Amino acid sequence: MLKTDSITIRQAVFADLAAVAAIEHGASPFPWPDTAVNETLTNDCGLLLVACEEHGCVCGHIFGVIAADELEIHTLAVHPDFRRKHIGHMLLNAVIAKAQQRNVARTYLEVRSRNLPAISLYTKSGFSICRLRRNYYSGDNDDALVMFLDIQNYSGNT
Repeated sequence: MLKTDSITIRQAVFADLAAVAAIEHGASPFPWPDTAVNETLTNDCGLLLVACEEHGCVCGHIFGVIAADELEIHTLAVHPDFRRKHIGHMLLNAVIAKAQQRNVARTYLEVRSRNLPAISLYTKSGFSICRLRRNYYSGDNDDALVMFLDIQNYSGNT
């Protein structure tokens, strides 16, 4: 568990799933399916962390899957009332720290090319764009930027 100021980052539990789903559905017109989030909790390769405000309410989440020595981050979302408070950065640092504990060497993620706040967060955290996938996202045909980070020496201080 990581605690900074009034935000705590911890491993998600089944009781958090409704709050995670609400944030996910509010953050994206094309959210991750609830079943995928649920399966992350029961999968040994899954990582699902939540950010909780001082009263214990979930205000953000990040989840991904480890395969071999890579972490693929599937989604990171913060409730609108808690954005611009560095919670996304805290979640990202926490999931990378968990991955490092499991000897993961690198992490990848895909981000919509129009999602400038997310691209800024990832870039400030040390991610680099390694590939463009044109018309990747269904619904709006947005491009995906594939971003990469070598986490073997990542300190989270970027």
